[in-house]
Amino acid sequence: MLEVEKLRSVAPKKAVSIETFGSLFDEYKKKTRLDQDISCSTKEGRVYAIKRIVKTLPGIEGKKPMNLEIGEVVDWIRRLKTDGTKFVPPGAKSARKGNSAYTVNRTISVLSVILDMAVAKGLAAENIIRSNQKLEKLKVRGESKKIHVPSKSDLTAIVEHLKGYWAGHYSFSIQLIAYSGCRIGEARALRWRHVNFEENKMEIAGSKTDSSNRIIHMSQSLREVLESKARQVKKAFSEDTDGCLNERIMPVDCCNKQLTRACSELGMRRITNHDLRHYFGTSCLEADVPVSTVAAWMGHSDGGALLLKTYAHLRDQHSAKKAATLRL
Repeated sequence: MLEVEKLRSVAPKKAVSIETFGSLFDEYKKKTRLDQDISCSTKEGRVYAIKRIVKTLPGIEGKKPMNLEIGEVVDWIRRLKTDGTKFVPPGAKSARKGNSAYTVNRTISVLSVILDMAVAKGLAAENIIRSNQKLEKLKVRGESKKIHVPSKSDLTAIVEHLKGYWAGHYSFSIQLIAYSGCRIGEARALRWRHVNFEENKMEIAGSKTDSSNRIIHMSQSLREVLESKARQVKKAFSEDTDGCLNERIMPVDCCNKQLTRACSELGMRRITNHDLRHYFGTSCLEADVPVSTVAAWMGHSDGGALLLKTYAHLRDQHSAKKAATLRL
């Protein structure tokens, strides 16, 4: 019996975990970086969410998960929404105030995942966000985004205005996005090998999810601007066919700055890269292309559910116009 007691007294004691949120954040960021199934933009969004948590929830990195209380979380969400991170954008004189409902909810979701990790490791008894979500109404309800869709005349005016600037590269890039419905990341990834003029098709590598990879039939407008650009590219590469095929189609990374400048000089409302994608979607729907087809062209995997929700206002307007011409 004495021998047993001796063994107990000298046996190494089980280490008590002192893991904090800081170490969990590091682990989460490492897993995010190594995850091959998510896009670069998603990875970046998750890392920024961690930065927001650290900046707006003082002392969180040194806190043990079991010590985080729901009251702290509720107060933190309120501050995150109303005060934000006090970030001052480049060129701005004052800090940006508050965060959008989307940003707040995405940040809450990341903290919830961190708490799931803590529960799995035995560092917390429960995920207090999941168990109190309905009771505390933790998610922030934001206003529906009102999309702005440029008219055909506005788009034409912008394209013409920028034709003489930087060899017409911005003018071409704006048309490429507006006539293909590409997301900006998808447009950047396009190479000439993705265009098949013989079959009138273009392959788009989806930037959001695997299901957004798609092959679209080119409209006449898209084909015309691509054929014109292709002739210029072939001249530049001469006999180097392989080099030509691997060349980027869109010669710029982003059109937002020049779109803003053009809109200001033309006295029209500012539009963005993504508004050009909205232009494509609305133009297709106004041309009576089936919703499911437009959804496939735009890289949506839900058969058109998101499209119908996003362009609900357009459906009503288009329906009214069609009803006015209907004779029964």
